[in-house]
Amino acid sequence: MKPVILITLHRRYHELHKSLKNIHSKKVFFKQRPSIVLIWADPEPSRKWFIDNLLKEKIIDHVIYRYKLPSDSGGHGTTFSESQNIRLGLENVFRLYDDCYCIVQASDICITEYGFYLIEQEMNNKANVINFTWANRFSTKAWHTNCFAVSKNKEYWPPCCDINCTDTLERLWYNECNLYKGITTLSNNNEVAFIHKHISEKMDAFPIKPVNIKNSFNLFIKGSMTLLKRLRCIFLGDINVKNSN
Repeated sequence: MKPVILITLHRRYHELHKSLKNIHSKKVFFKQRPSIVLIWADPEPSRKWFIDNLLKEKIIDHVIYRYKLPSDSGGHGTTFSESQNIRLGLENVFRLYDDCYCIVQASDICITEYGFYLIEQEMNNKANVINFTWANRFSTKAWHTNCFAVSKNKEYWPPCCDINCTDTLERLWYNECNLYKGITTLSNNNEVAFIHKHISEKMDAFPIKPVNIKNSFNLFIKGSMTLLKRLRCIFLGDINVKNSN
């Protein structure tokens, strides 16, 4: 089956850049080339240039826009928004692609080579879902919702939640599906399958327009290449791209 990687994005553009670079460095390990679909929650018009360039350079294949929800403004937990992002993304992935399975990951996740290998093997062996135990101080009866893989069987997808839901999506999903057959549950001890890390807080604000100033932004490689050339060089390893100096 064809792998499709669904990335959920809300503001964390630095993390998205790092995650896409990670995916493109590991796509050779798949039997079929993975497609990449981005679901952009509460999109910011000032950063649309970046997403448009990712599409133009074929670094990602599709973008789904999930426009602002009442819960995005605070006053509610994140469970509702997260469940909407995942459900909207999965509905569109399986509408776009026929014989496929979907790897769902947040933009601040980098899946390891071993993690991709595990998912690819299990999903091609007809698993309905691959998930990872979310071990926290309260309970291990929860599954990570920022990294997992599912088939098109909706019974195994994380549930849709009410806007006033106070529980976590991780626990709700476990409680709803843990007795189903065809589930492969794995551990992410020592980050063997994926790494979850926030980096935006330690970096400059993501630019609101393309940059073309020498050494102006540490997201890109040094030099004064245009943005599009830099993206091609970083993601695609284009040896024909040269510094414009």
